[in-house]
Amino acid sequence: MRPNLIPRLLLGTAIAFVGVLVLATAYAENPPPNVRTVPPPEPWPAPPPPPKHIWAIGTNVVITGGIEANDYAVFVDTVLPETKTVYLNSPGGRLAPALKIAIMVSEREYETVVEHNGVCASACAVIWLSGKARRMLPGSRIGLHSARTNEDPTSTRSDFGTIQMTNYLHTVGKLPETIISFIEKTESKDMHFIGVTEATELGLLEPPHPLQLALGKVLGRPQKQIIGNQTWITMETVQCGSTRIVVWVNPNDPTNNYYGVTGDPFKGNRVQNLVINFAAGETFLSGKRCTMLQLGSIN
Repeated sequence: MRPNLIPRLLLGTAIAFVGVLVLATAYAENPPPNVRTVPPPEPWPAPPPPPKHIWAIGTNVVITGGIEANDYAVFVDTVLPETKTVYLNSPGGRLAPALKIAIMVSEREYETVVEHNGVCASACAVIWLSGKARRMLPGSRIGLHSARTNEDPTSTRSDFGTIQMTNYLHTVGKLPETIISFIEKTESKDMHFIGVTEATELGLLEPPHPLQLALGKVLGRPQKQIIGNQTWITMETVQCGSTRIVVWVNPNDPTNNYYGVTGDPFKGNRVQNLVINFAAGETFLSGKRCTMLQLGSIN
C-alpha cells in the first residue's frame, strides 16, 4: 500500500462522519412530512399526597382515623386562634401524642364532640374527656380500656401506660370514678363502650341550654324540612331591625348548624351575618341584637 493512502483514508472517513452528523441534525430539525416523530416519554406522575386526617374548618378542628406518632405536631399546626371545638371519630392509636393533644385541649378549654354515628375509643377517649364541654352526636360511642404495650391489638396490657392515662384524667376534674374504673379494669384487648344514654347518666355531657331544650318543648309545633340527609326544624322567629327572620337549626348539632331566612321559611332568602349566642340566649344580625318574637314555632 502506498504511504500516502492511509492519511487519505482517514481524512475520507472523518469527512463522511461529519457529513452523517450534519444530515442527522438537519433530519431531526426538519423531518420529512411523511415521517412521524415520537415525543419523549412523559415522566411518571408524583404520587398523590396522603389524605389528611386532622384538618380545620371554620372554628372546628376534625380528627379522624388512627392517632399517629407525629399527630401532636400536626394538631398544633392545624388549630387556629378562632378554634373552639374538636370533632372526633377515631379508634385510638398512640397514647403519647394523644395525651399531649388532650392537655392542649384542656388548657385552651376546647369543646369536644364525637361525630354522628362515630366512635372515639382508647387514646381518642382521653382527648374527648379533656373537653371543657363534651358532646356526643346521635349514634356515637366512647370506648374505654387499659393501655397496650404497642399498637398490636393482641399485645399485652401496659400498666405504665394505664397509669399515665388515669393519673392525667384525675387532673381533668369533674370525671366520675366510674370512668377511671372502666379504664383500669377493661383489658387492653377488650373495649367498654359508652353510648349517649349512659354518658348522660354518668354526667359526662354538657347540659343542654334552655334554647336547645326548647326545640322539643315549643309553643305550637315546629316546622320541619329535610335537606339531603339532614333534618332542620324551626327554633325561633326574631325581629332584626325591619327584617323578620325565621331561624332553622339541625337538632343533632344546633350550636354549629343553623341559618336564618326571611319570608317563607321554605323559599325565603338566607340571611348573612346571623350569629346566635347560645350561652346567653341571644341572636344578632350584623352585630345588632334581635328581638325574639316566637320560640320554636312560626306564626
